[in-house]
Amino acid sequence: MISTANELQALCLTLSRKEWVGIDTEFLRIRTYYPKLCLIQISSSSGVWCVDVTAFKRLDALSELINNQKVMKILHAPDQDFEVLLPRLKALPTPLFDTQAAAAFCGMGDQVSYASLVEQVTGVVLEKAHTRTDWCRRPLSDAQIGYAEDDVRYLGDIYHYLEKRLEQTGRREWAEEQFALLSRQERYFLDPELAWKRLGRGNSLSPVAQQRLKALAVWREKTAQDQNIPREWVIKDVALMAVARLESIDSSSLENINELSSGQARRWLNPIQKVISTMDVPQNEVVWPRERPMTRVQSDHCKKMMKKIRERAKTIGMSASLIATRKDVEAVVRGERGSPLVTGWRRKALGDSLTEELESLLGLSGR
Repeated sequence: MISTANELQALCLTLSRKEWVGIDTEFLRIRTYYPKLCLIQISSSSGVWCVDVTAFKRLDALSELINNQKVMKILHAPDQDFEVLLPRLKALPTPLFDTQAAAAFCGMGDQVSYASLVEQVTGVVLEKAHTRTDWCRRPLSDAQIGYAEDDVRYLGDIYHYLEKRLEQTGRREWAEEQFALLSRQERYFLDPELAWKRLGRGNSLSPVAQQRLKALAVWREKTAQDQNIPREWVIKDVALMAVARLESIDSSSLENINELSSGQARRWLNPIQKVISTMDVPQNEVVWPRERPMTRVQSDHCKKMMKKIRERAKTIGMSASLIATRKDVEAVVRGERGSPLVTGWRRKALGDSLTEELESLLGLSGR
C-alpha cells in the first residue's frame, strides 16, 4: 500500500518509464455530492500497487503521471473513474485505452464486464467477495487489498489481446476516436446551469412553471455542490416539481407539499423565495417542449433503417446498439442535424450505402 509522498514519488517515476499503466479507483458516494476517492489501483508490466488516497492531501506525482503522453493509460469503462479523478487530479488519464469500448469494437459485446474479459482472455475467474467494502475505512485487510489489486492486475493482458484484435479488424482508428470522446473533460464537469436538463416530465408544466422548475434545479445543484450533499438531500425531484407548480410561495404552501418535510420547508423557504423572485427569464418561454409524435411515414422509415443497421452490424461482427440506438435513428428521421451516425467511425461502420440513406432522410426531413 502506497501511503507516503516518497513512496508515491518513487512509484510514479518508475511508471513514467513504462509503456502502459492500468488504473482503477475505489470510492464512496453515499452521503456526499462529490464521490469520495478512497483508493487508486495501478498496474504495469512490473507489478500492482494500491495508493491510499486517504493518506494524501496532494497527489501531484500522480497528476504528472496521468498527464505523461508517452505512457498509455488502460481503464475499463472509465466514466465513473474519470468523474472521481478529475476533481482530485485536475486532469484525466491520457492517452486512454478503454478495454470495454475496445472489446465492443472487437465484437465482444457493447457493455462487457471487466470480470468477463478477464475470464475470456486469461481464464481467471475473479471473486466477488468484497463488492460492498467501505474502501475509505482503514486498515484494509489483505483480502480486500488483493481484491482491489485484481481490478487492475489483468488490464495489461487484456490491452495486448484487444490491441491485436483491433489491428486485425482494422478498427484501431475507430476505437481511438471513441477514446478521445471519453477523454473530454466537459463530459465530467457538473455545470449547475445545466442541471435542469437531467429532469424529466418538465413538459407537463405550464411555461411559467417550467421556468420556475429550471431556476429551482439550478439553485438545488449549486446548493448541493456548495454543501457537498446529495441533491436529493436538498429537495427531491418530485418535491421540486410541486414547488414549481405553486402560484405563490410561503411557509404554508411549502408545508402543504407532502413530498417536502417540515424541516426542509422551513430551511429552504427563504432561498426558494429568492430564486423565484429574482428569475430573469421570459415567463412564457417553454423549457421542455413537447415532442411531436412521429408520423406513420417517419415511423416506417425508422423501422426499416433499424432493420438495415442490425443486418449491417451482424455482417461486420459488432453490436447494433454500439453503432446506433433507436433514439439516434429517430433523430435523423426527424431531421435533427449533427447526427453522429453520418460522421466519424459510425459512418465507416455503416458503409456508404446506409450512410447515403441516412443523409437522404435528413434531406427529406429538412424540406
